[in-house]
Amino acid sequence: DFLLKNKQDLVIPYLEHIIMVWYEDQPLFHNTLIVQYKDAILKRVEENGEVVDINDFARKKLVKFIRTSKEYDPSVVLSKFPYNLLYEERAILLGKAERYREALIIYIHVLHDLESALKFCDELHIDHKGEIYQNLVSLLVQPPLQSEVPGLELKTSNCRPPDLDSAIDILEKYGADMDLVMILESLPANANLCKLDKFLELAISSKVCIRNEISVVRGLLHSEHLRVQEERIDLESSKVIISEFTFCGVCGKRFTSQSAFVRQTNGAISHYSCALDNSL
Repeated sequence: DFLLKNKQDLVIPYLEHIIMVWYEDQPLFHNTLIVQYKDAILKRVEENGEVVDINDFARKKLVKFIRTSKEYDPSVVLSKFPYNLLYEERAILLGKAERYREALIIYIHVLHDLESALKFCDELHIDHKGEIYQNLVSLLVQPPLQSEVPGLELKTSNCRPPDLDSAIDILEKYGADMDLVMILESLPANANLCKLDKFLELAISSKVCIRNEISVVRGLLHSEHLRVQEERIDLESSKVIISEFTFCGVCGKRFTSQSAFVRQTNGAISHYSCALDNSL
């Protein structure tokens, strides 16, 4: 707080030192450093009228930090970023906040950078990756709604035109993990199905394979259920007779009417307490 108020030029060097040299991991410091990087870039744009592109050293440093740091809160940082600048950084932060579709909208319809969108999908380490590629395909064939990117002004005239060929390429590579019905619903009505033959063959084959696996598992579970039922019936059909001539297999004493007993797997009968002591 002191540096922010009195020595603004020392804030970034100080934060870089405690994070990168002392390995400080408190989110507050990581959040603040990202915001300071952003403010320094915006100051150059607003005060000097500079065009600070993605290859600028300051932006490279910001991008590298938000990619590699795991200690900041992306939702908190996103609220500090502008909607009309630093789109690459916003897309990365949206990805970190698990708002994947919004990130893809920026890559496809704001930056018009399909290569970065594909790289973004490839680098995600999540279980439902097919859903991410599914979003990518749908965004390539139809523009998103303005409501999907709150705060960001999305002009239809600036959106990427429908690109069915690129969508089909992605479907052929990753279609096995996608929902076939949802993909077909997202495609335009005039889509040439002949171009989709490889994807459809792959997707249908995958669905059939999954269905066969489910059938096998269902059959195995049914067999196991029958086996357990037979074992239960067999066990329930056996009976134990306790009389005055029955003795505990552990202590050798008779059973009384108040005795709790245990039947061992070998058929031997013992007092419940004796069975517990014998198992220790």
